Amino acid sequence: MELSTNKIMSLIKRDWILYKKYYYLAAIILIAICIFVMLLISDEANVNTPPDAPEIIFGVMLFSIGTIYTLRSFREFKRSSDSVTYLLIPASHIDKWLSRWIITLPLFLIISSMIFFISYFILSYIALATFNVRFTPIADIRWSYFLQHYSSFVFFHSVFFFFAVLFKSNTILKSVLVFVILWLVFVFFSYYINNGSVQADDSFKTLITSNYRYLMFFAVPIFWVLSYNRFKSKFV
Repeated sequence: MELSTNKIMSLIKRDWILYKKYYYLAAIILIAICIFVMLLISDEANVNTPPDAPEIIFGVMLFSIGTIYTLRSFREFKRSSDSVTYLLIPASHIDKWLSRWIITLPLFLIISSMIFFISYFILSYIALATFNVRFTPIADIRWSYFLQHYSSFVFFHSVFFFFAVLFKSNTILKSVLVFVILWLVFVFFSYYINNGSVQADDSFKTLITSNYRYLMFFAVPIFWVLSYNRFKSKFV
């Protein structure tokens, strides 16, 4: 297993050309959400958006675009001709896998955050000047919720990154279906473990506030290893 920084950077530049349209899509979705919020409350005078509006808007943008972006990260394997072309690129398995990991996780989080804050600042000014709607000031944003979004996205990315390599066709549909089924199994499993000693409401509160986060962080490296092993098998 050899890492080449130059090859990884070359692959990232190649991947950026192929996948940069998803960042444009992120900006469009963000603008659409903000406009919807403005129109929703623009009939009232001197109104303020809810204090949790920034977290909600950012979360919708991050998970909707991030999920699609991640699931489409290995679309070359859908067609044999594209797959052969990609596999013949002179780079090691780890270089190719790592380049896609970088653009779909750390790079995506950085650029998406930049898009959000720049667009949110501009749209909040437009909302105040045009609709007399006051968006939550950047200084009043609850950063702890953004950190929760980031940590949750790391888990979702690890799962969907594995699915992106695992499925060759109908990747998005299959991945979402399998994820929902697995999540429901986990939820019901957690409920029945606690059933009898803890009420259902308390069981779900426990699941949401503590238990599932430990399992999520434990699962992340496992899914990354699985995705890499699956990726290597494509070359055999």
